Amino acid sequence: LDINAWGVANRTLLFAYTLLLTFHFLQVFRGQPKLAELARVLLNSGEDLIHFACIFLVLFLNFAFGGYMIYGIYLHEWSTGTQAINTSLQIMFGLVDLKRMHVVAPNSTILWFSAFVACMIFIMMNLLLAIACDNFSTVKAQGGTKCGVASQLGYTWKDMCRRGLFKGFCCCF
Repeated sequence: LDINAWGVANRTLLFAYTLLLTFHFLQVFRGQPKLAELARVLLNSGEDLIHFACIFLVLFLNFAFGGYMIYGIYLHEWSTGTQAINTSLQIMFGLVDLKRMHVVAPNSTILWFSAFVACMIFIMMNLLLAIACDNFSTVKAQGGTKCGVASQLGYTWKDMCRRGLFKGFCCCF
């Protein structure tokens, strides 16, 4: 193995290890009721999130390639399919140069950008929020917890005091 292949394999294994740690944390969250609820929300919303991802991907790619058709000849950031996707992602995060787009195609820019913001940011992000809220209320209705972090800390403190775990650390106990 050459040094570059070794580095790629090492980074891939480190990425897999971080995923393993993430899943382990989700298992550990079962010990704290509120965190367990949130982990169950993530697990229960998996099917909805897959359907959301399909719809999101179709809409997003349509907008990205629509931008490629409108601006691809004139603007470098829209000149290839990959760059069009990258530019569309940047627009979703607010990094947009509307002036350059408007110079190329004024009416198309207004229509494309307005439809992109309405569909991708307002509708799709609200749909994602609705999926999360729906699954959270479902999990809450299945077996809502009454014990939060503060009350658990109180129980832990009382338990440690009762066991005498503080006797050697401070003269007050």
